[in-house]
Amino acid sequence: MFEELGDGPFQIEPAGFMPLMQQRLLLADALAGVELGAWDERIVTWLAGWETGTVITVWSWLRRVRQAFGVENGMPAHPQSMKLPRKTGSR
Repeated sequence: MFEELGDGPFQIEPAGFMPLMQQRLLLADALAGVELGAWDERIVTWLAGWETGTVITVWSWLRRVRQAFGVENGMPAHPQSMKLPRKTGSR
């Protein structure tokens, strides 16, 4: 969908401008298949308000992580490889 932006890694800030809603769609594309809560959605909207170069970089990181772990449509190729240790404690 946004392949024309490139996948990175970027050596300089990606140039250009996108309106807020397009940046929100860009992040939604990178998070497709990921269950998000209300706070998660709020942070996605907050991130979408940053400079276009920053949003494209975060989008690129998410895409590259998915590629590195073989994630397709929100489902890892090897689910056990995606398990991260959970932080314990009160919160």
